[in-house]
Amino acid sequence: MSWMDMAEFTGMYSQRVLRRWFTMRPPGTGRSAMQIFSNG
Repeated sequence: MSWMDMAEFTGMYSQRVLRRWFTMRPPGTGRSAMQIFSNG
């Protein structure tokens, strides 16, 4: 796997996780979700 493939894969994966997270969480908690995601 090249570096570009890894970057593309992680990008797709993070988008998928974020979508699932935001669909699970009720509206209004998106900001805290982003903070948790950015903090790791």
